[in-house]
Amino acid sequence: MKMILALMTLSLIPAFSQQPNMPNLRPTPSSLTRPQLLSAAGIGNDIITHLADGGSWKTSITLINLSQDKAAAFKLDFYGDSGAAQSFSFEGIGNASTVTGTIPAGGSTVIKTTGTSAVTTQGWAQFDYFNTTDSVGGWAVFTNSNGNEAAVPLESSIGQNPILSFDNTKGYGMGVALANSDFSTLTITATFKDGNGSILGVRQFTMAPMTHTSFVFADQWPFTAAHQGTVYFQCSDMFGSNAFGLAVLGLRFTPQGAFTSVAAFERWTLD
Repeated sequence: MKMILALMTLSLIPAFSQQPNMPNLRPTPSSLTRPQLLSAAGIGNDIITHLADGGSWKTSITLINLSQDKAAAFKLDFYGDSGAAQSFSFEGIGNASTVTGTIPAGGSTVIKTTGTSAVTTQGWAQFDYFNTTDSVGGWAVFTNSNGNEAAVPLESSIGQNPILSFDNTKGYGMGVALANSDFSTLTITATFKDGNGSILGVRQFTMAPMTHTSFVFADQWPFTAAHQGTVYFQCSDMFGSNAFGLAVLGLRFTPQGAFTSVAAFERWTLD
């Protein structure tokens, strides 16, 4: 309404009203396919696909309340590789498999693992939809004792058939973390293609409900060594194909040991 009133006011100014009528090429909010003001959790990006604590690793999780008017509540549940609840050691909290809290309007909070154990504990986390306000968003950061760290986005529980790029050339390497947030077992067909779109290989595997795994591409899939390309994860469950629930996060390592995160994409749906 304010914009309409402003335009009406400007139209009364001769210099403005004499401008030629130019087409408005900017899409209106109603024509956009992506939500304009929803939190990461509110649009389904509610999964932290990988956490690591101990054995030279720490993970910090930053949560922000995107609302400038109302407080927000959150409940974050942590799981291990087996799909069972997994406790992590958190600064100021202790060992916990669930962390809850309230974030003031416009505020934020940081949840940090202690990293004190000599043994690495890994897993993943998901916001409880029924106990987390839509205005909660955030990201995670993996930190290694060698000084390297990578910020990683929240992944989606409602994405379908994700695609991840990889580059295992010139000493670089790709690692991946997978989490099945579905309550059904997922059958996953991974199709690997090189930069020209030629198939390098196809592998099929299953993931039980709420389970997690992480590994280096070349260790799990040796045929990807010295190649650059993409992997397309086609998912199905007891209800059929195009199943929801698989969260995918890539970690790219340099020959010097530095690393950064690589987000997955969804297949172009207008094919």
